Amino acid sequence: MKSLPWIILLVVLAAAAAWSQQQQPVSGSAFVSDWNSVCVGGEAQLTNGQVTITLPSWFESRATSQGRTVSLTPKEGWSPLYAGPVSSGQFTVSTTSAGSSTQTFYWVVTARRP
Repeated sequence: MKSLPWIILLVVLAAAAAWSQQQQPVSGSAFVSDWNSVCVGGEAQLTNGQVTITLPSWFESRATSQGRTVSLTPKEGWSPLYAGPVSSGQFTVSTTSAGSSTQTFYWVVTARRP
């Protein structure tokens, strides 16, 4: 019976090798954190180099106001994007003169739960 763990390990490794050879795309996502968080995201487009995003009311009622982070990802192109602070359920996204004044992008706001 001492060889049983080795047999199981070999079967798992063989299955993993067979799966990796199929080169199938990974589907799914995970968020691992040591703190209880809430996230909201969406897609937006700059107008004349900026846009103000209004967060949904459910997010405001489930998140603390301190320590919020905003992540921005340009879509179909690249522009240097930056976000102002989240205040009163809103934040403004802008670009520099080097960016596209009509850049589309994805955004995600993460905050701690109270």
